[in-house]
Amino acid sequence: MKNIFLVNLIFLFAATFCIFAQEEKAVIGFGEVTTSIIDYEARSAAQKIQSYLSSALVNSNRFRVVARSTEEINKLSEESMMQNQSLASLQDLDFLLISKVVDFAKKNQKVSVMGVDTFTEVVTLGLEVKFIDVSTGRIVISETLRDKINGNTSVFIHSSMEDKNATGGSGKITDLIAVATEKLSNEVVAKIIDKLYPSLVLSVSKNGVIMVPNLNYQEGNVIDIFKLGEEIIDPYTLQPIGQEETLTAKAIVFEINNGIAKIMIDPVNVKFKKAVIEKGMLIRKSTDKDVTKVTVNKLKRLSAKK
Repeated sequence: MKNIFLVNLIFLFAATFCIFAQEEKAVIGFGEVTTSIIDYEARSAAQKIQSYLSSALVNSNRFRVVARSTEEINKLSEESMMQNQSLASLQDLDFLLISKVVDFAKKNQKVSVMGVDTFTEVVTLGLEVKFIDVSTGRIVISETLRDKINGNTSVFIHSSMEDKNATGGSGKITDLIAVATEKLSNEVVAKIIDKLYPSLVLSVSKNGVIMVPNLNYQEGNVIDIFKLGEEIIDPYTLQPIGQEETLTAKAIVFEINNGIAKIMIDPVNVKFKKAVIEKGMLIRKSTDKDVTKVTVNKLKRLSAKK
């Protein structure tokens, strides 16, 4: 009898903990991704972004996503921006995500390979994003993200269904819209996570290997590492709005293992060769161009030797 009581107590505790953990996640209101572009494929791109964004937010395991109608979101967000107040009617939400495709083009571009002219398909996509703090009405993120993908681009598709559709099952990219929309969706989610849950260095080994959370990184990505300084206070609200950031080093992703990414400072980069990296430093995906496979392999060998 005592054992049964104990098992029930443990089960109740576990269930309560799960519910509590679920409630602790930030709740994001997310509606239809719209577009004013009168084009079937632009509307298709908006639908793909909506699907990718919703999945990426949920799969990050940091948020709960709540569907909201476009009309409700537009009305309330416009009111809050005009009145500079909280979204009183959306108190069940922590944040509101509004996205709109503002630029879309799909065309064939002539390229010359060894003196022979050929054509490759090119997709250009622009996504306007607004991420609003419901409690204050403050716009946390307001950006227009753009990307251009061509048929010769080497990319990774993370969804098995989209992988089959995008490559036609042959390994060759045929649906560039799927590629472009997934890349922009992952970029949006990465920016949201960076704002709400800044990524930090997890550990630094003696051989120079730095462990960081894997936020959809790929081998060859460049990661900026920052030292955090004094807290910055808004002179009007007297509320903290961030911390000073000093770029300490640039590192390269050379290995990915599920939720962990291994990075190293490129020894060829003299500027950061003697940089001291510590646990807890801020990391962010750099806007620098990815390095080559040759450099990645060099870092793998280097990490193995030390």
